[in-house]
Amino acid sequence: MCSDSEWLAVTAWLEDSNGRKSNRKKVTLPSVPNPNDNGSYKISWPLGTEAYRRALNFTGFDQDGKKVSLWDFYGKIIFVEFGTMWCGPCDLMSGDVERLWKKWKDNDNVVFVSVFHEGYTYGVPVTQADLKTWAGDHKYQVVLLADPEREAMGLFHDPASPTAVPQYMFIDPFMQISFKGVGWGQNFFYDQINNSIKTMVNRWFSGS
Repeated sequence: MCSDSEWLAVTAWLEDSNGRKSNRKKVTLPSVPNPNDNGSYKISWPLGTEAYRRALNFTGFDQDGKKVSLWDFYGKIIFVEFGTMWCGPCDLMSGDVERLWKKWKDNDNVVFVSVFHEGYTYGVPVTQADLKTWAGDHKYQVVLLADPEREAMGLFHDPASPTAVPQYMFIDPFMQISFKGVGWGQNFFYDQINNSIKTMVNRWFSGS
């Protein structure tokens, strides 16, 4: 669906794998620029997020060795953080993510995913054992994923800071990326993410 307008008003609903549908809701969505119109639209997002800002799927494994894909959480509001276990700011961000998880853990429409490509040693790919240790040290139950091949970082890194950690993004229930960020800040991160979750829950699920 393309439009010359910046916004589109549509009626939408969610449907799970069993065919169950949520209540219909009128929403306003950002229209998709014509990607072939080079005069009016410049693609500045990295591979996996360009043009339609669509979150391409990736698969990692959790602390139990189970394969988990991003699209397993289709229909939910997804907060994804990318980092390494040796990174000090990543650990500080995890403290805020723990607080956020505790605040939102009873809402089935919100999920937190932590993706690691390196473990406790700089330059060494993360292992399942690393995830088990991390899960034991951090008692909050976010989804932990190992990405030793850096697939997720390759898809979603900020093009201006391709190796910087931590990085994070929000994905809406239709798998469109709402925003991305780089770095952690004590004075803004928790409030920024918490307010964003509130806004997205009210937008997508207040009538369900």
